[in-house]
Amino acid sequence: MQFDFDAGKYAVYVWPAFVLTAVVFGWMIADSLLAARRWRAEAERRQAQAKDAGQSELGK
Repeated sequence: MQFDFDAGKYAVYVWPAFVLTAVVFGWMIADSLLAARRWRAEAERRQAQAKDAGQSELGK
C-alpha cells in the first residue's frame, strides 16, 4: 500500500496542515508527559511529608 503524496494544487494548504497537526500533537503529548511527571513528584513529596508527620506524632 502506497500513500499518494501528490496533493496537486492544494499541496500548499495540505502539507502545512499536516505539519501543524503533527506539531500540535507532539506538543500535547510532551505537555501531558511533563504534567504527569510533575504530579507524580508532587504526590511522592506529599506521601513522604505525610509519612514524616506520622512518625513524628508517634515519637511524642
